[in-house]
Amino acid sequence: MAVALVAALAAGVVAFMAACDGRRPTVLGTAPASGAGADVAQAQLLAGGRGWALTTTGLYWTADGARSWTDATPDGVSPSTISGVLFQPDGHGWVVSSDTSGVHIARGAVGSTWRTSALKARTPAMGRFGPASLSFVDPLHGWLLLDAGSHGPFAPGQLFRTSDGGATWVPVSSPAFGSIRFVSSAVGYLAARANGPKPSTLYVTHDGGTSWTPASLPTPARHSADVRLVDAPPVVNGTTATAVVGWVANDGTRRGLTSYASPDAGRTWSLVTDQDAPPGAAAVSWAAAAGTPDVGIV
Repeated sequence: MAVALVAALAAGVVAFMAACDGRRPTVLGTAPASGAGADVAQAQLLAGGRGWALTTTGLYWTADGARSWTDATPDGVSPSTISGVLFQPDGHGWVVSSDTSGVHIARGAVGSTWRTSALKARTPAMGRFGPASLSFVDPLHGWLLLDAGSHGPFAPGQLFRTSDGGATWVPVSSPAFGSIRFVSSAVGYLAARANGPKPSTLYVTHDGGTSWTPASLPTPARHSADVRLVDAPPVVNGTTATAVVGWVANDGTRRGLTSYASPDAGRTWSLVTDQDAPPGAAAVSWAAAAGTPDVGIV
């Protein structure tokens, strides 16, 4: 099972790990520990040993499997305001930050000067914006899904689209906040967390985010009363999209994962696997190595 994991450790240290046998992960390297009390907020390992780590003291980039690091924090951006990061393996990236003055997107590359533009977002529901999810299909065309100020059980989202690399953004529709992944200029997926009366749902767009349709994932009979959790958008390998849905038994005694496959860009889905987590599991999640549909229970 080729499941790639990134684990945050203590004191500003992040370990990139490759869990190859499901039992003992291998630590490849550590990020710079930038002083006592520094913590890792986000991290991702990309292709070719490249990756990034956002800590409370800065945004760092590695090109050698986490053996050495470069400070990639955009000029004038405080790490505490960064709510979303996306890097391509070549070091080109986008960084979303928000403060009392609004939402800003910095675009550039590691080792170069970053350019910043403002995002014309609606006033957040609860005084400040939450996390941001980014997806680009090429250097010019991308999408940004912004948590518009979640409160209680509600998770409103604002979605924006760019065709000039992030210099300007146009608002498009969004059914809720969550995590997005676009695979072309037309086809994209949104894994939305529960939003008020709406359950956690996987949505699909075939027009670049102008409209969204709930994916028709068949529910196994034994899960008809269980709570289903869509934590991440599908991974796409060739023409097949693989989606994974976590589930928690209605009485809280069991957890597990159900996986689905779609050969037609999310229009139809078939059940592939349905498995329980080991007894006593406290949480269920999944990840996939670059481009592969392999899944795992954590």
